[in-house]
Amino acid sequence: VEPDGWHSFLSCDGSLAAFAAGSHTEESNDVRPGSTSKQSVKVFSTAIKIFGISKSASGTISTGRISAGSTTESDPANHSYIDMSKTDKDGAGDPFYTALVARPDAISAWVKYVPGKSGITASMSAVITDGTYYQDPEGKNSFKNVVAKATNNKIESNGFAWQELTVPFDYEKYAANKAATKAILVTFSTNAQPGVGSTDPKNLDVLCIDDMSLVY
Repeated sequence: VEPDGWHSFLSCDGSLAAFAAGSHTEESNDVRPGSTSKQSVKVFSTAIKIFGISKSASGTISTGRISAGSTTESDPANHSYIDMSKTDKDGAGDPFYTALVARPDAISAWVKYVPGKSGITASMSAVITDGTYYQDPEGKNSFKNVVAKATNNKIESNGFAWQELTVPFDYEKYAANKAATKAILVTFSTNAQPGVGSTDPKNLDVLCIDDMSLVY
């Protein structure tokens, strides 16, 4: 149920992997307008109970690997990451990273966001690195291996309609790192702010994604 080259909590690691592991993705027949394909990927949150308290676990999908390390949703111990030195593979035989040697101007994707409650947004993040260890969110870490970033943390429902998003990469901000371009970490989440999603099992937060591309 994970698209090839993409990963969710189904293949996560971390100290709470056994607790968090499970599918947050599935195939959807809802595709963007004008598409010649028949499927998109549906990413959805889940409502869980921790010590009797209902919490929302964001639906997340990443080209890297997801790590579950804390019961506190906003703890950076919960993140996606890449590390090209690792040799582990997913169930399809793909590594938990995507190699990249070019310098795209922007990242583009069609999304359809249906939040389970009002006042929340979804997110799309793309970080180009030199392939050494990098995690998103960074937390208090100081990473000098970043080449560029492109982020949109304010994806709104837009009337529950498909919308095309294009976000430029910021190279200038990270030029001082002088990092070589070797990998890209792309992460989509149903909740830009962890822990604020819907806790209603009948109205979960849903983000459909179609035709993501790098723009040159």
